[in-house]
Amino acid sequence: LFMKKRRILSCFLATAILLLSAVSVSATFVSPYATGKFSLDAEGGTFTRSNNTFSLEKGEEVSISGVFTPKSANLKIGILDSSTGVFYSQSATDGDIDVTITVLKRGYYYLAVRNNSDDIVSIAGFVTY
Repeated sequence: LFMKKRRILSCFLATAILLLSAVSVSATFVSPYATGKFSLDAEGGTFTRSNNTFSLEKGEEVSISGVFTPKSANLKIGILDSSTGVFYSQSATDGDIDVTITVLKRGYYYLAVRNNSDDIVSIAGFVTY
């Protein structure tokens, strides 16, 4: 009788440990952020957007970081609301892109660039949200 109870207790403990370890392992793979790499060339005096949208929730922050050449270019970079066409942007200067935008409403957005320069501008970077 003692051996039977011990075997049942051992099986119970092994099952409990296995379940707890499975829960903790699956939780480690959850990430609240998504990151996308981008590169594009923007013709002088044009507005350019990405081909793909990404889903954002109200209050989320979108960070856009990267570089562009020529450094003298006058750029606005940000996100474009796919349903309203509103462009939320900030200026990028001296070849550096360091933009953070807080999303005002839930929806689908494009990465977008307005090149206010006469030159073609090459842009590369990352979007994190």
